Amino acid sequence: MARVIRKRILTALLIGGLLTVGAPSASAEDTTTYVTTGPVFNKPKGTTAEQGAILSQLGRLVNGAQSGSNIRISLYLFGSSWLADQLAAAHRRNVNVQVLVDDDSITDAWMSGSGATVRDKLTAAFAATPPSGETYGKSWFRVCAANQPCLAKGTGGVNHNKFFLFSRTTGSGLPDKGKPVDNVVVQSSGNLTAWDRESA
Repeated sequence: MARVIRKRILTALLIGGLLTVGAPSASAEDTTTYVTTGPVFNKPKGTTAEQGAILSQLGRLVNGAQSGSNIRISLYLFGSSWLADQLAAAHRRNVNVQVLVDDDSITDAWMSGSGATVRDKLTAAFAATPPSGETYGKSWFRVCAANQPCLAKGTGGVNHNKFFLFSRTTGSGLPDKGKPVDNVVVQSSGNLTAWDRESA
């Protein structure tokens, strides 16, 4: 009887030891690569999530940007208040955010003020003084001169770019989740407007 009990105890200890050795540490580093190469498409007639597939992807990249990294954006029309909030939060995590938009983003009547809202929100966030002991990013929001593309002098041009550049991001939606990837480039055919999500 004593021998059977000893065998059971030894077996239980052995299984417990194997489980302990095989189980990953709770603090183990997540090395999953969330940044992927390939196209992402909105589905204008789909669900809200399907309409916002590109916006969600951009949000994951912005929210995965690590402290000290850079996010550079050049857009024709930027009317997404939601993404502006994500960029403001990244700035407060010490990410350097630089945004350049065309004048049409602010002045076009059909934007219904959404571009001006984005400008005001980001300008205020970037100008805020960080609390004692904290560091914010070196960020700015700029608008091209009317009828100029920001690339050359002259009239009749627009800044028609849709570029999003990330110097370092996990792409997971969190800066400490997943493997950081350097020099991530997103080029879109659409702008950050409701029309581009729902009708384009």
